[in-house]
Amino acid sequence: MLAIGQLETATPEVDASEAADLGGLAIQNMLLTAHAMGFGCRVDQRKALKSAAFCGTLFRWNRVSKALCFINIGTPHKMKPARQRPAVESYVTVLADD
Repeated sequence: MLAIGQLETATPEVDASEAADLGGLAIQNMLLTAHAMGFGCRVDQRKALKSAAFCGTLFRWNRVSKALCFINIGTPHKMKPARQRPAVESYVTVLADD
């Protein structure tokens, strides 16, 4: 997928940086959902984003908006080994009430 953001919004209440932040949050939610469903996913921002021929032809993108990133979701060939996670007690403390 190609994530495209229209950073110059039609409403004066939302500025360009807020629109970009909201786009990032939407992309993060898509990645979290895909991961929770067992898919592999990642965001990619390579040279292809700057290629008018690639983005314009493949995605019919007219460059009025800004291409933010590619979102890759699929089935992984192999799973990463599970990491050893620290015990909660090793990094959380409780303040005692005197």
